Amino acid sequence: MYKSKIRCMSILVILVIAFSFLIYRLYIIMNYNEELEVNYAAQMSSFEKTSDLNYEVIDCNGKDLLPFNKDYYVVINPYIFSRNNSDTNIRKLTALNYILKNYNKNYDLSQVSIESSTNKLYWKIDETIYNNLQKFKDVNGIYTYYVNKVDRSEAADIFNIITNPKDKNNKKFKANNSLEKTIYDRFKNDEYPEKVFKNDSNGNIISSNEINNKNLSKVKLTIDKTINDKVQNILDDSDLKQASAIVMESENGAIRAAAQKDLYDANINFGLKGIYYPGSIFKTIVEEAAIESKSVDLNTPIKDTGKFSQEKVYDYCTPKQAFVVSSNDVFINIGQKTGFYNIYNTAKNQGLFDKVLNIDGESNGSMDSMDSNDTGNLSLLSYGQSLRITPVEALAIPNTVVNKGIYVKPHIVDSYINGITGKVEKEKIYSNRVISENTANTMLELFKEVLTDKHGTGLLAYTPNPCIGGKTGTAQRGENKDKTIENVDAWFAGFFNANGINYSAVIFAPNIDKNMSAAITTAPIFKKIVESLNNKN
Repeated sequence: MYKSKIRCMSILVILVIAFSFLIYRLYIIMNYNEELEVNYAAQMSSFEKTSDLNYEVIDCNGKDLLPFNKDYYVVINPYIFSRNNSDTNIRKLTALNYILKNYNKNYDLSQVSIESSTNKLYWKIDETIYNNLQKFKDVNGIYTYYVNKVDRSEAADIFNIITNPKDKNNKKFKANNSLEKTIYDRFKNDEYPEKVFKNDSNGNIISSNEINNKNLSKVKLTIDKTINDKVQNILDDSDLKQASAIVMESENGAIRAAAQKDLYDANINFGLKGIYYPGSIFKTIVEEAAIESKSVDLNTPIKDTGKFSQEKVYDYCTPKQAFVVSSNDVFINIGQKTGFYNIYNTAKNQGLFDKVLNIDGESNGSMDSMDSNDTGNLSLLSYGQSLRITPVEALAIPNTVVNKGIYVKPHIVDSYINGITGKVEKEKIYSNRVISENTANTMLELFKEVLTDKHGTGLLAYTPNPCIGGKTGTAQRGENKDKTIENVDAWFAGFFNANGINYSAVIFAPNIDKNMSAAITTAPIFKKIVESLNNKN
């Protein structure tokens, strides 16, 4: 009897301890297990990503830059829909089913069964259907939402390019050191904007809220949307089939506008379509190299045979006059006296053979030949016909002049802004003196004369301005085996002042009519840009 009592007492103690432990564990779980609480809440909620980007892209003044399209969806939870609509108005269900089937014959709610309860059905719809479905919110097991997707239809749009970290097939990431991948890596751990749909105990939607859509991190570009829109409108109104323009703040290298007429083509400004002969805008580099190396006397006349020039102005002209009237014959003479490496190094120091923005697929300039003993190649180089560059590289040509001999590398990212902490990380600006201030001042006056001299090739670019100058360039490309002239490209590289700020700009138009030149195609576009940016309206 005594042993039996002892056994019962032991069992009672064990049970008390066990129940006490279970009660304690339950208390801990209910009050301290945040993970379990989150999981429980998740079972009562549905989360849908509402944007394909987890950061914002803004201009230098904080304006949104990205164009978005909306993808609309209707979501059906088969289990909830089939189980919890017994009290729903049959006419309403019939009308709902009619709307969906009329949009897509496969969107048939009568075929939705509980057997598919483990998987939600996501049916893509259009905006009209989305708006119509807002009248059916009391139908259980069904809800709608939309996703903001970056409009990637315009291939040349720089905002499209830098926010797309994968290749055109959307399979592989772009190069690790590319601008696109750099931006992606910076924000890849940030949360995406979502919409949460909360359910009652039966799984019916009782509320919906946006989450993570505030305090998004930002990439702030140097682009000024107002300036960019003005430049884009000017290009759109031009008679040219294709044309591009880059406008950069001279002092700091901040690109304020990067536009092109046909945005469905590959980006021309940043070399995503290739590289081009710069033509006579490269004479700036040749003249600078000649001055720096003291290879020629700028005031000593040189015979102009007219053999290689489109229009002969003088029988003899000085290197200064040759720059203003763009004499190929005289520049061949200047180039031969200056030498290949003096010209090449002057160009190299101004970034003409390097990627500028490091966009994936961005081209960099190159020489057709590095044979310094090839007099024919040197002759072609002297007027910009044996090297190829991109418009963003060409910005250095007028910019170094207006910056008094200092090369400032163009850039398009101003800073990164952390959405949570507000911390701002500014991008570094690279600059370096590449020619003397005296040489730059000489070239500055020549750039002005190109627009004001009665024989200057840039007369149609001139408009009254505190600081304005430029250089035209008409380049011929022989792309077939015989190297006969098949393509003509037009350039204009210049600087100007707008509201107290100096800007540099490059206008480029590929494949213009063979009977046309930069003087009548890209020069007038430059003038319109200067006038537009000085107009505060």
